[in-house]
This record gives sequence, structure tokens and C-alpha cells, in this order.
Amino acid sequence: MSTIRKSLLPYAILPARDGSFWLVNRGYQRLTKVGFGGLTPAKAARIGLFASEHGKSYHLYDDYSMPEKTINNWARYQAILFKLMKLEIKPAERGPVSMAEINA
Repeated sequence: MSTIRKSLLPYAILPARDGSFWLVNRGYQRLTKVGFGGLTPAKAARIGLFASEHGKSYHLYDDYSMPEKTINNWARYQAILFKLMKLEIKPAERGPVSMAEINA
């Protein structure tokens, strides 16, 4: 697994208790906490995010498709990042994610 992808690039968007979201890396470590304006399941699908089974979190790529493995995988990941960058956000704190927050 790529160290840069695993450590520095976003993998998932997880809900926080306060209504904002945690942007986490592949190891589920917090990259940042953000308030995405109106991130709904419909908007997430238009962006290209994968919804979790419970529908509360979103993944930028699935477990079996590493973005750097093929040009097509990278193009898809890049397109998702491009769309996410256009959303209005409010930055917050950083740090490790507890499972209690993920499952809240």
C-alpha cells in the first residue's frame, strides 16, 4: 500500500456527532474535520462517493481499487477530489478518530 496515499490522501468522509464530517485517510486517522454544506446522499452520489452500508459515511474509493493502480482509477479519484473542492467547508480540529464517533 502506498505510504503517501495511506497517510496523506483522503479515503473516507465520516459523520461527526456535531453534524460536521471527519475527512480521514486509509488508516482512518483524521486529516481534518469539516462542515460540508448540505452533503446529502444524493449529492454524494453525484460527486461519485461510495455510500457505506448504513448510509452515514462515504468513501472516495472502495477497498479493491487503489487510485494509483491505473490511470482510470486515478482519473476517477481526481474527479471526486475536484468536486469536493468546490463544496463550501468550515475547517475544524484534527486528531485520531474514535470508533464511538464513527458509529455514533
